[in-house]
Amino acid sequence: VEREQLHTELIEGTYRFTLLSRVRLETGEEVDLWSARDALVLKGLALVLARHLPISGRCCHVKGNTLLRLDRPRATPGAAGAEHL
Repeated sequence: VEREQLHTELIEGTYRFTLLSRVRLETGEEVDLWSARDALVLKGLALVLARHLPISGRCCHVKGNTLLRLDRPRATPGAAGAEHL
């Protein structure tokens, strides 16, 4: 039943993502989590798009896309311009 409903929402373009859940880890760090349903939709979307869009040569985290780029500076959270690395 859930599978058919999800399929219908995706085909009809009526699927809506739910709010993220914020949880606190034992370390005190807070992280936001997708619902299982939203995570499934995002994974499916990524798989479909990967067949149609080229992978940038700048990507380092995509399986099978060259080597890790150790020659480039690593982005650190809050670093100026880090959102573009």
